[in-house]
Amino acid sequence: MDDHYVQSIFDPEGHLTSQAWPFLAGPGSRKPAALTPGQTKQAEAARLQAAEHLACCDSCLRHYLAALDQEPQIGPQPSLAASVMKNIRIRNRRQDLNRYLTLAAAACLAIFFWISGVFNINLSGLNGEWSDRFVQSTTQIGRKTGDLSDQAMNAVNWFFDQIQIPRNIWSQNPSDQHK
Repeated sequence: MDDHYVQSIFDPEGHLTSQAWPFLAGPGSRKPAALTPGQTKQAEAARLQAAEHLACCDSCLRHYLAALDQEPQIGPQPSLAASVMKNIRIRNRRQDLNRYLTLAAAACLAIFFWISGVFNINLSGLNGEWSDRFVQSTTQIGRKTGDLSDQAMNAVNWFFDQIQIPRNIWSQNPSDQHK
């Protein structure tokens, strides 16, 4: 094993040189150069020896800390709490809006059915024939509701028939549409 990296990070007196700082930064940070797998093992051995030396030598540790002070410092990450709370508030507003819109739509449908006479059940004057009248009334409700749903379906179909979409809209390349 070539001790090139180990020799380059120590001076003749056994102290670390400035070439040792990139080795001490560890994997994934500033490396001296693009290394082959064999050189990577040597560089890792040099890093371990330099780290051991720092544990024992106060002079090299002071120089290393001074070199670290020269490096740009990474600040703390911005808090996620503000953005998470903002997203929660937006989601809660949407849920509240959906609840109120659903309630409003149900109320409008109930009022519409009431005004159109779907719920008009005439049970007055029952003389023992209440079950026949009740069956007739429920049949009438079913018929009116069916007629109403047929009219609504016809209106929806008419609406979609009025929309004209080119047949090849889905087969076109999106970049071709802007030409």
